[in-house]
Amino acid sequence: MGGKSLAVWPVALIAIMAQGGSYVPAKAARIGMCDGYLFAASDGLAHGRSTFMVEMEETSGILTMATLKNLVILDELGRGTSTADGMAIANAVLHHLMQDVKCKTLFVTHYPLIATDTERRFPKDVRNVHMSYTTETRIDGRRDVFISLK
Repeated sequence: MGGKSLAVWPVALIAIMAQGGSYVPAKAARIGMCDGYLFAASDGLAHGRSTFMVEMEETSGILTMATLKNLVILDELGRGTSTADGMAIANAVLHHLMQDVKCKTLFVTHYPLIATDTERRFPKDVRNVHMSYTTETRIDGRRDVFISLK
């Protein structure tokens, strides 16, 4: 996982905390009820399984179980195979979630074409967020990293 993932996973944690009635670290939050949280972002290299195999198994489970009231997080779907195949898989999965399931979805991708195309096809339902960062070096040599979402 990289910087993009860093911004996505706290959303799931905050949604779970809010639903349980816990404090949410925000000035205000409007979070709808979810009946499930579905995630896909792991690999199985340590267990002798390819990233692609694990990715497809996780995605299959999500597509089988996802409902309108789920929060689905897909992190870099398609990374375990070639660029063309990865884009096709990511695009098909995202469009299925948008058109058929219509669940809340956080979709981290390194395929900008998929992001812009999906936003164009679903303008009322999709918002692309771009992440950037800046660094500052302190007098003692340590670096601070500041992340911003636009």
